[in-house]
Amino acid sequence: MVVTDALGRRQVITASYIRDAELLREGVNQFSYEMGVQRYYYGTRSNAYGGFLSDFTQRRGVTNRLTVEGRLEFQPGAETIGGGAVYAIHGLGTVAGGVAGSVSTGYAWGHLVYGQINQNRRAFGFGATMQRASEDFRQVGLAPQQRADKMVLQGQVSKALGRRGTFAVGYLRRDGRTNPDARAVTASFNLRLGRAIFTVGGTYSLLHDHQVGLDAALVVPLGERKLAVASADMNGTVKTTSLEASQQLPLGPGWGYRVKTTQLDQEVNDGGLYYQNMLGSYGVEVGDTGGDLSWRLSERGSLVYLHGHTMLAPWLNDSFGVIDAGGIKGVPVYVNNLLLAKTGSKGMALVPWMVPYIENLVRIDDSTLPLDVSLEGGERRIVPMPRSGVFLKYKPVSMGGATLVLMATKDLPVPVGAQVSINGGATRYTVALRGEVFIEEMVYPAAVDARWGKNGTCQIRIEHPPEQALVPKIGPLLCDARKIDW
Repeated sequence: MVVTDALGRRQVITASYIRDAELLREGVNQFSYEMGVQRYYYGTRSNAYGGFLSDFTQRRGVTNRLTVEGRLEFQPGAETIGGGAVYAIHGLGTVAGGVAGSVSTGYAWGHLVYGQINQNRRAFGFGATMQRASEDFRQVGLAPQQRADKMVLQGQVSKALGRRGTFAVGYLRRDGRTNPDARAVTASFNLRLGRAIFTVGGTYSLLHDHQVGLDAALVVPLGERKLAVASADMNGTVKTTSLEASQQLPLGPGWGYRVKTTQLDQEVNDGGLYYQNMLGSYGVEVGDTGGDLSWRLSERGSLVYLHGHTMLAPWLNDSFGVIDAGGIKGVPVYVNNLLLAKTGSKGMALVPWMVPYIENLVRIDDSTLPLDVSLEGGERRIVPMPRSGVFLKYKPVSMGGATLVLMATKDLPVPVGAQVSINGGATRYTVALRGEVFIEEMVYPAAVDARWGKNGTCQIRIEHPPEQALVPKIGPLLCDARKIDW
């Protein structure tokens, strides 16, 4: 980093740091509490659901280098509890480890241990994971007759090849119980071709069958949200090719789609149409696998409770904000110069998709408000934490003015263009349609004097402003009145 002071002197500062998504800053808490029912045979069988299940995860940054976590899983007849930690080591990367235990009907006490080391640098990276489980260990998501793998060992080393390419090799060992054993070596190569990315990978089995798997893919962006993917895969005796085109959902309300076809040894065609608004996202998906037709309807959203306010929102998996505009409806809310919401009937709005750890510019557009009202603190800079909400309250303030509705007679307003003065001041205000005139600064009691043409005059005295009115609109006021006490 190069720092230049006010006198033009430059200083080069070199420092190493560790950035890892699993590390939390000191004092920061992260949690996830989930409940639902288990889904079986997804995409091949309708309405195949199991029993109730839930899981609870709590993580905390003890220091900037150490994060600890605990997890509890529950389903009828089985409970699992575990804990772990992630620690950053200068010059090495991050190391992690943990233990878990389970109690389940028909099984003895089971346990699991795991360890992990990881380093990611721009030019070089490596990672390794080892996990061992006893025969009686149970975890949410396992089928009734399925057993946890005895051991899983994975390792990978990656190397950047200039600015456009990356090469990686890896090793996998799995000692299964109900799952088959596996010993395999993997390799992959990624190359950036302009905006497109070409990827080729391979797998070689070290067991007696010595199977070879090859896959290749070309990913081509077609616009801001559109993508095309062409891929081919060969695994043992099965060979397939696929073409896919998709458009991602926008940040705000809008449409998305996905169309994919797979040919050669497998004939699969599927597609989906998706829509998102500020209350949630909705999808319709249709698939044809060898003549078997399937379809799916999906909907997901969020229910937010913050500072005494309950709101419906789209699916939230990161930071968000709740805006209170003081009861004013229809106020646009911008985050990082993107229009993400408008306040509802109660003056509330929820803005999703805020970026954690960095400064977000939240701006209220009060140009749609009456000329005599503004929102205090219309622009703010917020740094939210991950998967958390911030509450922003904006106070409507009167600009000190009022709108007067002047009537020359009971049925005839003061004409357009009439000039109005207050308390004999030099400032003149022009009457608009329907006899309305906005006075920027009202001082009560107010002596209103309106004049138009050669002989048109109107004098009214207003003793007090209307009570409980943030932005007074006073009138209709008849010119023959001499004193109005609101």
